[in-house]
Amino acid sequence: MQILEHIFYGKRAMFYAAKEFMDQLQAGQDYSVLNTTIGIHFLDFDFFADERMVRHFAFRDMETGEYSDELGYLQLYFVEMGKFHKEWSQINTLLDRWLAFLTKAQDLDRTQLPVTMQSEPAITKAVAELVGMGSDRGLREAYEAEEKAKMVDAATLQFVEQRGEERGERRGELLGQQRLLMHLMNRHIGEVPPSIEARLNTLTPAQLGNLGEALFDFNSYADVEEWFSQQ
Repeated sequence: MQILEHIFYGKRAMFYAAKEFMDQLQAGQDYSVLNTTIGIHFLDFDFFADERMVRHFAFRDMETGEYSDELGYLQLYFVEMGKFHKEWSQINTLLDRWLAFLTKAQDLDRTQLPVTMQSEPAITKAVAELVGMGSDRGLREAYEAEEKAKMVDAATLQFVEQRGEERGERRGELLGQQRLLMHLMNRHIGEVPPSIEARLNTLTPAQLGNLGEALFDFNSYADVEEWFSQQ
């Protein structure tokens, strides 16, 4: 599931599926053990231009459109949830019900589910689980951590945009990168120590960009110090 738009999301989707397919094979095994790998992507942004909500991709002959079972072991589905606009009375299929759950969960009451949702026991269970998450401290903290990560992602997008806007002035770009990176660190790890701030001033634009990408894997400033030691 992807909330924020990503400029390389197509490549990312193909990479994940290809890696899952490849990782099935252990040393010494032959290709007969490989099973079909299907990547299913629920997107909260418009990846394609038209209003089609669901797309299924598989290898086909570019000239004839012919599909071969022998080449069908890697497939991708994309579901753009923002294009789901059905009212409760229009929901008919199982996919409709799950998309309604994913996009309208805040309107659901497990004691008074719409008739079109009651026919699927898994939906009823999912609504109950969602209600339970609100009173579970561990799950609530996990949700808050995810919200924090989304803020970091949004700040990263802002960081990329600002880099483009400031490209005309090298010094301005450098200062902009440093400020945005400190902003990311502050949100993701905590208040930036003066020692880290001083070291940021010694980095080149390329190094600042590399640190910005690596930051998502860090949990403390000890990780940042380790990154500096490897430069």
